[in-house]
Amino acid sequence: MRVDHCDGKMFFLNSKGREIKNVDLFKDDEWDYEKSLWGVFSEDGNYFAVNAQERPAVPIGGYSEDHPGVSGNPHLILFTNEGTELWRHKLPVFYSNGVAISSKGKYVVGTGTIFDAKKGVVDYCTWLVNKDGKIIQKYNFYSRHMAFSPNEKYVAVGYRKPVPTIQLIECGTGKVLWEYEIKKSLDRMSNLTISGDGNVTVLFGKKDIRIFDPLGKISYRRTFLESDLVGIALSANGKQIGISTHKKIEFMKKEER
Repeated sequence: MRVDHCDGKMFFLNSKGREIKNVDLFKDDEWDYEKSLWGVFSEDGNYFAVNAQERPAVPIGGYSEDHPGVSGNPHLILFTNEGTELWRHKLPVFYSNGVAISSKGKYVVGTGTIFDAKKGVVDYCTWLVNKDGKIIQKYNFYSRHMAFSPNEKYVAVGYRKPVPTIQLIECGTGKVLWEYEIKKSLDRMSNLTISGDGNVTVLFGKKDIRIFDPLGKISYRRTFLESDLVGIALSANGKQIGISTHKKIEFMKKEER
């Protein structure tokens, strides 16, 4: 895949680097300078999800104090790996901020914001959509971190505003199964990961790690004083966890937590 942010064009390539198809995301677009474009392949390589702006966005108050702002017209789009567009939805926000797709492309999450030059982010949007383009649920938060379970049944989302929170969502219904409000905020919410069956969710920051059980209760918590966290890896059943810091890598079993 090769992307031209200025023109909003994508070039699908095969395993030999030869172009299969080039796609102009917004054919009637007259804007010719860079705008936001997020894209990610499903793990099986069969689908490509995009959250892209049609044009650059201007925040509220960006040109003058009473300027209403200009939307970048973000669109959430799903393609096959050969560049065939399956569906697209326009998001009711100014900026596109990210996209995630489940392992076999069954579900897509797209997120965006409306920004005020003085107040910062003033409105949020996160959509959960299935492979057929059906909008399963709309949420009024900006999902900064998103992680699907490998079985495609759950998605864990994390966001900072209005209150730092993580949620576990059932993909098929859009129902929030549990949420955890981070009252004593992490130094930085770095990432989320989730086990294959969705029964174990891990949140980590720069030095903190928190592991949640299927009901959203903390089953393990630890602060790393000697070194910053780099990454976390879970086994498919969630019984083993690998923890990487700048100084070492360690592995833990469930009974050791």
